[in-house]
Amino acid sequence: MPTALEQLGRYYSRGTFVQEDKERAIPYLREAAAMGNINARIHLAELLLRDYGSPLDYEDAYRWLYNSVTADQRTHKRISILRQGLEMRMPENVIARAKRRDTFW
Repeated sequence: MPTALEQLGRYYSRGTFVQEDKERAIPYLREAAAMGNINARIHLAELLLRDYGSPLDYEDAYRWLYNSVTADQRTHKRISILRQGLEMRMPENVIARAKRRDTFW
């Protein structure tokens, strides 16, 4: 299910088989990201950093990226860059809260 949600969000984001609608992509990507889909987490953060969606989603997006695990070095680097971008838009206390393990579960 998370893979299907990520794919649907990606389709809306890129206009594949449907009319492009980045705002409509966000709920699908957010749901897939919450379920642990790393591609959805990355794509959601990319959209947020391009000023789609809501700043209220920054904390969750950051938390999900912070808790993502990957062996792929390119993906790891991309996650790191996206986290830095989100950090620039978030207050320190929100970043600290997002990093706490207890808020992940």
